[in-house]
Amino acid sequence: MKIKRNIIYNCSVCGENSFLKIYGVSVFNVCVCRTCGVVCLNPRMDEGGYVDYYRNQYYRNYQPKIEVKKPVRIEKTFRGVKIFNDLQKYVSPKSRIIEIGCGEGENLIVFKNKGFNDLTGLDPSSDCCKRLENFNIECIDKPLSEFATNLDINRKFDCVILSHVLEHFVEPEKALQIIANIIKPDGILYILVPNLYGFKNPFSQFCIPHTFYFSKVSLESLLRNSSFIVEKYFEGSNEDEIALLAKKSSKPLTFIKQYPNEYKRVLSYLKRDKQVYIKMKMKRIIEEFIITVFGENIYLYIRNFLKKIITSFNEN
Repeated sequence: MKIKRNIIYNCSVCGENSFLKIYGVSVFNVCVCRTCGVVCLNPRMDEGGYVDYYRNQYYRNYQPKIEVKKPVRIEKTFRGVKIFNDLQKYVSPKSRIIEIGCGEGENLIVFKNKGFNDLTGLDPSSDCCKRLENFNIECIDKPLSEFATNLDINRKFDCVILSHVLEHFVEPEKALQIIANIIKPDGILYILVPNLYGFKNPFSQFCIPHTFYFSKVSLESLLRNSSFIVEKYFEGSNEDEIALLAKKSSKPLTFIKQYPNEYKRVLSYLKRDKQVYIKMKMKRIIEEFIITVFGENIYLYIRNFLKKIITSFNEN
């Protein structure tokens, strides 16, 4: 697919096209919708651009090299254990489960170790899929839209897992429509996403891979507009996460469009620490200067280099 940049999208929640830019530079612009208050990147790349990004850059920039035959990493199974504990009352070992954006597969490996065998992973990384196959778990390295197009109608799923994935979709409303078609009528959708209001420093969550930043209000609105109803919120392992279970509605739902208080709440949240707010504005000016003088690729290289140093320092 041809990579496209700077495509301006209408809001995925309310359909409007009135945004206030709150942070970012030319490679990514964090905006808030003035109608419903959802926070997202706009403009952004199309699906083909992001598929290429995840296949060729994401794991190199944000994840260590994937070793196909490496053992399960215990520190990465904590989230898988939480997901299993949240879902164990709603699924059985005979359930057909798919995790979209499964990454290295630690979540599915937890289910495998608990006696679940009808498991499928979906991830654009072929290395991730090869690793899961070593655990006898089917994994397909295709985009969701392509996978769904070729799916046998008799192979619909009892449970779909989106663990820190929904915030990566270019058009999450379309992704949810596809999911609604691959899930059984009585199936369940489990979602785990970062919580917009759960960060001590609101700006620390903004990054190029995340196209959306959800609150409970914007997430529930998006789901409802996609014919899903939230059945239960789970206690998160961290305040910066939202975990929920949703089911397809058996009847048409009223489209929710406007949440005027949510827009004001977002701005209030971002400006609650004026010093940080000013600091981020200054950071944005410096980043725009670097891009103007040295180019976007140099900016991304510097950004990722500094991120790795900070991550390494925090781990030590």
